[in-house]
Amino acid sequence: MKIAFFVHDYHRHGGHSRYVAELASRLKLNHEVHVFANTWEEPNPEGIIFHKVPAISNRELLKVLSFIVPATWMAPKGFDIIHAQGLCGLRHDLTTAHFIQPLWLRELKSRGYKPSKFSWLWTLVVPPLEHFALGPNCSKRVIAISKRIVDDLKSEYNIEKNVDLIYHGTDIVRFHPSLKGIYRDSIRRDWKVCQSDFIALFVGNLQKGAHAAIKAVNSVQGARLALVSGSNNSKEKELCRELGVEDRIIWIPKSKEVEKYFAAADCFVFPTVYEPFGMVISEAMASGLPVITSKSAGAADLIKHGENGFLVDEPWDWESIGQHIQFLMHDPKKSENIGHLARLSVEPYTWDKCATETLACYQKIIDGRKAPTVTRQ
Repeated sequence: MKIAFFVHDYHRHGGHSRYVAELASRLKLNHEVHVFANTWEEPNPEGIIFHKVPAISNRELLKVLSFIVPATWMAPKGFDIIHAQGLCGLRHDLTTAHFIQPLWLRELKSRGYKPSKFSWLWTLVVPPLEHFALGPNCSKRVIAISKRIVDDLKSEYNIEKNVDLIYHGTDIVRFHPSLKGIYRDSIRRDWKVCQSDFIALFVGNLQKGAHAAIKAVNSVQGARLALVSGSNNSKEKELCRELGVEDRIIWIPKSKEVEKYFAAADCFVFPTVYEPFGMVISEAMASGLPVITSKSAGAADLIKHGENGFLVDEPWDWESIGQHIQFLMHDPKKSENIGHLARLSVEPYTWDKCATETLACYQKIIDGRKAPTVTRQ
């Protein structure tokens, strides 16, 4: 096949950018792969043809909106598949729904987060465009990355036909329990904590439940919390001061080597308010960590409560989260077994599997073009 991916940025550091990089690096082995993006970072670009899509990149909203017009205009003929990521143009064959924008905004508001000064414009412009980009006039099929997205597409945009559920993959080699023996001691020395200390880990946007994680750890005597994020942490640090828990919190900048921090932790806490999938959840599970997350996460599909992880009904239920942390802290053998089962649960969901299922979705589109047209006599 001749395949074109459209994505705002191409890299391996998370989100839909990582998704495209994982798929492209596999599909290029047997297919002609082109990537249309504003920026790209690829350690091994051989075999992929890149095309620059001009966009204003100093603000997220401007980047999304300014990307649409050139991406739509540049959508080439002669490709078997044009595969877009969310709102990345208005002329393609297939779109992967990584996010449903109105739901994220509503969840943040319901949790007391103050909207930014540009949020009104985002709310006014982006959801209608996203709805059109995912709809049948623009996309022949839609890939949903979790059951949550399948449900959200139906409830928010009334899209339920030609939707394929394909979970994100997990790099089960990069994220592996064996890394504990390599990184655990050295990372803990860097953190200036004892090897016996119980460390809960949070990775990602702090709006996705960091307040609840801090309150939960505060409720468990002796537990510590490491937060890896590139977000502004002023509100979270203020909360730590109010609770008097500063000495039990470890602040870590956003990192490209997060697998080292998984190796140094004892459990993963991610009580997100809205998460279509949550690759950090499956990566923590692949690392052999017991995970505590909310049912709002798409990756909750992979968790059986009390067996290979823990789920809370309410993302801000810090008391329940604290109880799960305390249980894991005081029963190391049970904690180890839950982490082991978590690893086994994600092993089938590799990026190779994701690529194979995505190719099958492409074939459905191609076969649909070949279907004979029935004419009435």
